Amino acid sequence: SIKEERMKEGRMKGRKVVKEANLPALIAGLYGAKGGGGVEGGYSRVASDYSFFLEAFMLTYRLYTTPQHLIQTMKQAYMHAEETMMKGESEGPLVQLKICHVLKIWITYTSRDVDFLAEESDADFDRLHLRVRDFLEEINKSHPLLSSQLGRLVDKALLVKQEEPIFKEISVRRNVLEQQDELELARQLTLLEHGFYRAILPFEFLNQNWHKHKALASHIVNMIRRSTDISYWVATEIVQREKKEERVFILKKFINMAEHCRSLRNFNGVMEIISGLQLTPIYRLKQTWDALPNKTLTIFQSLNALMSSDSNFKAYRNELKVVGTHPAVPYLGRCLTDLVFLDDAIPLFLSSGWINFWKCNVMFQIISEITIHQKYEYNIQENKAIIQGLRECRGLTESALRKISNKLEPRES
Repeated sequence: SIKEERMKEGRMKGRKVVKEANLPALIAGLYGAKGGGGVEGGYSRVASDYSFFLEAFMLTYRLYTTPQHLIQTMKQAYMHAEETMMKGESEGPLVQLKICHVLKIWITYTSRDVDFLAEESDADFDRLHLRVRDFLEEINKSHPLLSSQLGRLVDKALLVKQEEPIFKEISVRRNVLEQQDELELARQLTLLEHGFYRAILPFEFLNQNWHKHKALASHIVNMIRRSTDISYWVATEIVQREKKEERVFILKKFINMAEHCRSLRNFNGVMEIISGLQLTPIYRLKQTWDALPNKTLTIFQSLNALMSSDSNFKAYRNELKVVGTHPAVPYLGRCLTDLVFLDDAIPLFLSSGWINFWKCNVMFQIISEITIHQKYEYNIQENKAIIQGLRECRGLTESALRKISNKLEPRES
């Protein structure tokens, strides 16, 4: 009931936000029911604050309730608004329109949430579908046009299927590296990785799904796997050269490639390459590194400083801030680390039983910062041959790398 709704507010970077609340208050805050902490209830008089709250809720609500409960509660609020209209109260029509707006936003998010829906049992999925249809029938009584429009959106949302990228398990193609210059390799790697990055859905970042429920974070898992593949491919290409001069040549090529990735704002690519170069079987090749030109070594040191974890990746964060509206591929690992720390350090439910929505706000802010560059596209011409070669790149295991490395430059006794 409305009497049970409670909400406390706070400020985050100058923005008024919900700090903590019980579930009825959060849901009522979506559409501004009286006393619910919404637009009419006193919360979010500034439009940008309401937008922040709405998006933070839509991203995180599955952590503390279910889609079925959310739809049922909104339907009850819609019917309650109808009753207030019959009693002559004036705010009923406005509340109903706001509820329809929130339902439209929910449908939009749900269309990007099919991986989560797929995890529902058939019974749960059917129950959700029935509740949405029942809700639309209720809306149809007073707003038939809106009900029809929302119905079409629902049909589209629940029929969308995401196609997963296919990875072929075949050996490294050396010609990818040998026949192309560093800039073109960096450009095509950036184009490929930006595609993987843009496929990630915001919901995949919740609840450490990339560790705990990998089926719910398939695109993140794919990108992590790709990053590992690239790092071990880098290391493999170096140890497969028996002559020191050849190893120096390939090492220099990878460092220059990473520098081009930096210029292209592909920070994930930078980290992949330098991580491969920092694997013990590569980093221990003292004779190879000593033969590297000073200029190239300086570039490598600069890249290391950029992606250093010191002060919580301060250098990288500062460089990412100036990217602005340009396309970029952020370093995914930093964001995942932030979310793990947040998840482990801050409880979702308070001792009072209320929802700690401050945590949801911070979570939304972190995820927004990592996904904001998804909407910008690179103006790079695709080279299908190079893209395919990069897709197929695989490396040796660390054990195999270590054996070859020790043979190339035996340990000094």
